Amino acid sequence: MLGLKDIQMAGTLARLELFHLLHPRHAAVAEQIGKQIKRLKESGELEKLVSQAENQIIREGGQP
Repeated sequence: MLGLKDIQMAGTLARLELFHLLHPRHAAVAEQIGKQIKRLKESGELEKLVSQAENQIIREGGQP
């Protein structure tokens, strides 16, 4: 993690609300995508995926 070792997480600094945005040409699938995101939230799967992505970013030191 950024070349540092033995770093401990101290807590959450901030939480940001995210939105999915689509190009107008994809308007036909917007409702379907919204329903799937809702399903993922309700099942807890979205939180798990976000956590996995955050951990990957931390492990890779913020590199894409």
